[in-house]
Amino acid sequence: MTTQVHSNVGLKKLILGTQDQILIINFDGTKFTIAGRYTKPDWNPCWMLFKEPNLLYAIDSMPDVGEVNLFKLASFDKLVLISSGKGSWGGAHIEFNADKTRIVGSCYGSGMVDLWDVSATDGVPRVIMSSAVPGQVSPGQKRHHPHQAVLDPTGRHFIVPDLAGDKLLVINDGEGVRSNIYSNVVDVPIGVGPRHVAFITSAYGPHFLVMVAELSNEVFLYEAYYTGNTIDLIEVDRKSSYGIWEPKDPSVAVAAELVVAKNQRDIYVSNRFTGEKEDHIAHFHFRENGSFPYLEFIGLTPTMGLRPRTFCLSKDRMQEFVFVGNEVGESGLVAFERNPFTGHIDSTPVATISNEELNTPGISEDMINGPQFVFQI
Repeated sequence: MTTQVHSNVGLKKLILGTQDQILIINFDGTKFTIAGRYTKPDWNPCWMLFKEPNLLYAIDSMPDVGEVNLFKLASFDKLVLISSGKGSWGGAHIEFNADKTRIVGSCYGSGMVDLWDVSATDGVPRVIMSSAVPGQVSPGQKRHHPHQAVLDPTGRHFIVPDLAGDKLLVINDGEGVRSNIYSNVVDVPIGVGPRHVAFITSAYGPHFLVMVAELSNEVFLYEAYYTGNTIDLIEVDRKSSYGIWEPKDPSVAVAAELVVAKNQRDIYVSNRFTGEKEDHIAHFHFRENGSFPYLEFIGLTPTMGLRPRTFCLSKDRMQEFVFVGNEVGESGLVAFERNPFTGHIDSTPVATISNEELNTPGISEDMINGPQFVFQI
């Protein structure tokens, strides 16, 4: 392992979502410490948003619930529940609009997309409307599964990947309540299962969209064309999320998280159910050879566990750490060093904390399940 001199480690504060609880984790560059936790039975906070200075929104993925909870972060070590808003059940993801007055909620379980108003002084969430995903589902699917909503670089549009319909939905922000909130529906290849997306802005000006396909274990690159009041997307490249290798059993392997670094070059994707002793994160570079954009596979880094549903890059200027949540295995939360110049993730962990420590106190051993969500505030 090459020792990396970090520009400014400081104390980093992470928020984790696991079954029945949210945890506040401190990371000092060498170890994790549990600073606080909020526990609630029959609850699954699977995605969260932080709004300065101290508000935290969490969406619940439990069936027949449909809540977005608002917490106040007191002294940065304690969560206090302020309110709960009722929306569609089976939530998967929430995303702010540009000025953080609205939230788009993607509800995987119910197949709905919710629009929330959070413009009040106290930030209390109020659902404005719920909209069904249009069109037919793909063969073998029973209902639409919107999995995420991502704001585009202009701050005017959201992209919502529908895993079961093999579609990328475009929503325009700021147009109010309408019977049809979708300004465009872009079809992707049948059966690939679009899960998460992220934008890249080229050094030459154009915007691109990267998409991870959960079911086909592929990474797609689209060029974004702004036409009228919407976005159109044209595929320009795709690669296996395993690079030059293949999963041992493609019928069970599923890709998960997708993160693009601040440098707009490094792309990371987590692979689950690989059939290996440890699952891994794939690293790609976004490249432009003249006017020809493409994805270059760089390598794989084991995650010290299995089912890495979630990971994030640290928020320091150079993004020198990667925080990975493994749902299965002894190492529930792992910190790896990231070389900011090459994007390489060192396979030797800087810090780990076990899933047993992270889970709700008193939970039976057979119920232990690792983080579903991790991010730094």
